[in-house]
Amino acid sequence: LTRQGDGVLLMVRDVRDAFEELMERKMALRRLYEETPIMLHSIDNKGKLVSVSDMWLERLGYTREEVPGRPSTDFLTPESRIYAKEIGLPLFMKEGMCKDLPYQFVAKDGQVLDTLLSATSEKDPDGNITRSFAVLLDVTEYRRTNQELDRANALMSAFFEAVPDATVITDTNLEIVRTKLDIGNREMWDKAEAKLKAEAKATLAATPKAASSGATAQERRCILFPEAQVN
Repeated sequence: LTRQGDGVLLMVRDVRDAFEELMERKMALRRLYEETPIMLHSIDNKGKLVSVSDMWLERLGYTREEVPGRPSTDFLTPESRIYAKEIGLPLFMKEGMCKDLPYQFVAKDGQVLDTLLSATSEKDPDGNITRSFAVLLDVTEYRRTNQELDRANALMSAFFEAVPDATVITDTNLEIVRTKLDIGNREMWDKAEAKLKAEAKATLAATPKAASSGATAQERRCILFPEAQVN
């Protein structure tokens, strides 16, 4: 080979090596994206999925071949689909980002997942969005627990209001957190509070079992019978 030929051959090798290195980095980033232990997905500027993480597939029950090219809204409940089309996606396309948007995804087996979606975008030189990078936080159990707690609180409130006698709830320090009394002004309330607190302490002090269990109880409920009138 001539010197010129050697130079061309070296240039070709340099280009090939750079291309192979670029492809290796691309594959490494793809593996990192797919294997990240959280629900991730990316959409193009048409709202169609271009990539998802393994966790996304696992939680929703799909195979990787079933997902690319489908609109992300295909995997939402009807209510969330409307929210995404009318609010979520327009907001993202306008701002190029979004944070904690509430979406309900539907798994292949019909299970509904409550999520909070946050996303950022990749743009071309003209500032147009080309794709998104979204993180989905699964809050299904958290919301279910809150709903159960709300139901328990509602039941407790209904029971509390149904009790005909004067009633007071204290915390573990015997501080009154809620009371049911028919008191018309602040002065009468102050007197009633002092008396109820004293009666509660006396009742608990006279009941060893209640006193010993109070150290770990979140609330202690004391019912003052009608004969314990408030003056």
